Amino acid sequence: MYDDPLLNPKYLKKFLAESHLPPLERFGQNFLIDPFVLSDIVDAAKIDPKNPVIEIGAGFGVLSRALAASSAASIYSVEFDRRVVPILKNLTKDFPTIKVIESDILKVFPDQLFAPQEYQVVGNIPYNITSKIIKHVLAWNPKPKSVTFLVDYEVAKRVTAGPGQLSVLALSVLVHAEPKIVGDYIPGTAFMPVPKINSAILRMDLRNSPLVPAKEEKEFFRLVKGGFSQKRKTLLNSLRAFWRVEASEAEKVLKSAGIDPTRRPQTVTIEEWRRLLNLSLYHI
Repeated sequence: MYDDPLLNPKYLKKFLAESHLPPLERFGQNFLIDPFVLSDIVDAAKIDPKNPVIEIGAGFGVLSRALAASSAASIYSVEFDRRVVPILKNLTKDFPTIKVIESDILKVFPDQLFAPQEYQVVGNIPYNITSKIIKHVLAWNPKPKSVTFLVDYEVAKRVTAGPGQLSVLALSVLVHAEPKIVGDYIPGTAFMPVPKINSAILRMDLRNSPLVPAKEEKEFFRLVKGGFSQKRKTLLNSLRAFWRVEASEAEKVLKSAGIDPTRRPQTVTIEEWRRLLNLSLYHI
């Protein structure tokens, strides 16, 4: 367990007031105050000392300092809030392995930070752009070895859902990584201010090879999004509209792929989407 004064709610409240830094809702700022959760994040990340770490949403560096204390790895702490960056630099000045990067993570790429090599990603990320961050990080080249995020519990459940509850986000992750929720859900009382949602630690271990080849990925997800465009309807209805063909033609392609036209998109696996894509390229 890590002993950091900024984990103390009274100290943090006083610190924020003296720094004239109320949390900004548009940045999804809820500061972690539970030392046990902090320890769980560090343990879940399993940082290899040889790997640099990109930390997203560094805030005041509570997680940055905990990561630095647990590993000799270089830590690139990315923070977007320009009000916070000077304070973050001051609070981490005694940790030579921490490098503060003022930037929007959605505009950051690993090759801007270090030479191509194996690396890991960790973060207590802004919940209001979680999906965007996950998709952005999984699109990096080279891809990280692992990604460990503190996220909205409902988002973590969506990402780790199986057939029957799949979503575009879940498929986006599954193509590139094996996701899992580490530990139990985390109540809102672990943060200040207290959010109305619960949280979870989501770890994603990147696959050696994606389940969809890079040359197919753009068309694959174009088809998936088309199938999910009317997710309350059957695949027949949603894909007929997406392909702009008669129902009979769409039904023919679905059946050729071994997929019941009355199924919903949430039930379709990655392999089934790939079969459907390959057939549609020749028949639509």
